Amino acid sequence: MSTCGKKIATVATLRCLGATARTGFAIYLVQGFCVGVLGAVVGAALGLSVQFLLPMVLKDFLPFSVDFFISWPAVGKGMVAGLVICVLFTLLPLLAVRRVSPLLAIRSAAADEKTGEDPLRLTLFFVIAAAVLGFAVLQTGALADGLAFTLMMAFDFGVFAGMAALVARGAKRFVPRRKLTYVWRQGLANLHRPNNRTVLLLLALGMGIAQMVTLLLTRATLLEKISSIGGRRGRT
Repeated sequence: MSTCGKKIATVATLRCLGATARTGFAIYLVQGFCVGVLGAVVGAALGLSVQFLLPMVLKDFLPFSVDFFISWPAVGKGMVAGLVICVLFTLLPLLAVRRVSPLLAIRSAAADEKTGEDPLRLTLFFVIAAAVLGFAVLQTGALADGLAFTLMMAFDFGVFAGMAALVARGAKRFVPRRKLTYVWRQGLANLHRPNNRTVLLLLALGMGIAQMVTLLLTRATLLEKISSIGGRRGRT
């Protein structure tokens, strides 16, 4: 059973004991908020530790001295951004908890009943997009640059989602099932079965690769600047 499925089963049991759907939703929302606060504090502490230790470790390799100081506005900005992202992406899977029926505790088939589209889900998508835009504008200092970053992020997500849809459709229509072993048949069938995670997996894989490429480009840029500074100092 998935994590979301366990939450729904727990909320259904609480509903049988007299709790309301809002109570179950609030319980997991508070848990997500606390995890976000803990993650923000631990992440800030680790970042400060690395910033303090890295110049000491690399002092013999750098052609210039590095002064250590703490930019508390940057630390606070990072913690708030991490907390907001955690809460927003916690709300997205928790919206289904609001419509959990007590019947689900004794009959799992109730989970498959159609409950209609949740209007808050679309609203939450707009809130997430607005949060990304606000963070991008805050980091770049320009509305045009922040808007361009947000639009490119949306374009990337659309490309990866389209690729996931093509992979799922191709696995369903063009894979010769009779010529494959049981393991391959089951693995490929999971790409297009109901409640599959093909889109999420390809999004995570694609964005992870993009992050790695960004880190490599940043590393190359920093090394080039350090080499140029060392070369100028050597000539003087």
